[in-house]
Amino acid sequence: MRKLLKSISTTCLGVLAGFLTIILIGMFAAYCMIRQSERPPKVHPNTVLHLKLSAPLPERTNNVQGNNLGWQNRDILGLHDLKQVLKEAKSDERIKGIFLDVEQVSLGVATARNLRQSLIEFRESGKFVLAHSSFYSQGAYYLATAADSVYLNPMGMINFVGLSADVMYYKNTLEKLGIKMEVFYAGQYKSATEPYRREQMSEENRRQIRAYIDELYGRFLTDISKSRRIPIPELQRIVNNWDGSSDALSAENKLVDRIAYEDEVHAVLREKLGLTSKDKIKVISPEKYFRARPPQLDRSSKNEIALLYAEGGFIGGEAQPGTVAENHYVKMIRKIRKSEKVKAIVLRINSGGGSAMASENIWRELSLARSENKLPVVISMGNVAASAAYMIAVASDSIFAEESSLTGSIGVFGMMPTFEELLNEKLGVTLDTVLTGHLAASFGPYRTFSDRERQLMQARVNESYASFLKKVADSRGSTVQKIDSIGQGRIWTGTKAQEVGLVDRIGSLKDAIRSASDLASIEAYQLKEYPAIKNPWQELIDQLMNPQQARMQQQKQLLQEHLGKWYPPLEFLYEINRDPGPQARLPFIIRFDQ
Repeated sequence: MRKLLKSISTTCLGVLAGFLTIILIGMFAAYCMIRQSERPPKVHPNTVLHLKLSAPLPERTNNVQGNNLGWQNRDILGLHDLKQVLKEAKSDERIKGIFLDVEQVSLGVATARNLRQSLIEFRESGKFVLAHSSFYSQGAYYLATAADSVYLNPMGMINFVGLSADVMYYKNTLEKLGIKMEVFYAGQYKSATEPYRREQMSEENRRQIRAYIDELYGRFLTDISKSRRIPIPELQRIVNNWDGSSDALSAENKLVDRIAYEDEVHAVLREKLGLTSKDKIKVISPEKYFRARPPQLDRSSKNEIALLYAEGGFIGGEAQPGTVAENHYVKMIRKIRKSEKVKAIVLRINSGGGSAMASENIWRELSLARSENKLPVVISMGNVAASAAYMIAVASDSIFAEESSLTGSIGVFGMMPTFEELLNEKLGVTLDTVLTGHLAASFGPYRTFSDRERQLMQARVNESYASFLKKVADSRGSTVQKIDSIGQGRIWTGTKAQEVGLVDRIGSLKDAIRSASDLASIEAYQLKEYPAIKNPWQELIDQLMNPQQARMQQQKQLLQEHLGKWYPPLEFLYEINRDPGPQARLPFIIRFDQ
């Protein structure tokens, strides 16, 4: 028996040792590949920057949900690093031009305008920008119009159709399933709950969406008209007739400069570069160029301005890439505000909101930075800074927005599904309970809410809304009544938000940083970015130490990739279930890139 046990023990130890050896070999191999990928690439003379925007463009490099999957998914450049790449390339004699190779992009309106302006500035330096595609989505074509030459493949098309805002409604579906959504909201324009209590848009929601997209569309047409030298009425005719639907119509209506195959475009590139037909065109991606020429930090001053990015949904819990996780941001801001080196905070926001509790606690830390630590706090808004994201924005000395930023949406809601009808009538399941008090079994998913429960839930939502209004009124030097009149969940563009007093100035992130340095009375400083992004090696270790979380992130990324536009409603329900308190978030999707 002892010999048998010893044999089994020896075998188990051998298997364990083999397993550990395999893990160590895998880790070493991954480490070698990571180290190899981290070596700065070489930029050769007479090179073209190949810009192909196939992935979402975050504000902060690699700050993307589902990007903690190891070395394979690294180097997703953020908007501001990509703009820096274009700025560096503009003055780099080795870079002769840009080949813009885009079909479909996933960009918000403000981000697209930002990037488009950088392309125009690059072209104005005297270097070429050439765009080519077999299919231009609307967002891709908008970027392409920044080029001095736009090419379209034969049989290609431009999906130039105008802007729309889609809202899906699930009320009838839920009723057929026997699911009742208990809904509570404050603000007549706070339409995030409408898909669960209505079959179509309310007049208030339709009115605010119409005002928003009409302003964006006007700016969109103006930009294209200026670049392509096509009058706006003519562009409207082209849109309404779908005259970008064929290569012939696109050329006839001057949407493109030439119909050409890819090899013909390469011939144009060779001509611009002074190459023969046999010479290979040297290209470099923005990601490789960024690694070849990383930003040079000015360490001559001990002063720091903390540049903090808040992008993605507001959620409770710890750090997750591409989200504003409450615990992580509270700890991070607390550490920043207590640092003797930090002289000001700039918060760049690109978020439609989320958990009101997460927003409340982040707002508190920013407020303490101003009151206790005497630090100037300046806000810079990207594509969107609304609902819970606008709440934290008011904990500041100054708010900058882009013209096309979506902001406001000052309102609160709460929702919870109940399954009594599904259980009783569809599945034949009944429930009986012993209570110790009237509310002991309240607010659960198995029974439809009573009138008393609804009153209590609505009271809490109203209380959260009142608190939101007071924060905004106190910060903006206004009254609760005035803020309520422009609140009620209503959305505004950056331009309109400035007119009604929700935003101080229209400007870029660069303008916000300059304002922060002025408020702090410092001329020399280091710009330090937060949150810190883990390197590929750290990501790999995290995956091995937290396999369940890594698996969930992988599954989430797969759902995003496969479901596409059907994914956001699932994410919405997941997040309100994860953080069951009052919510402050945006309800709809602007279809800019069709």
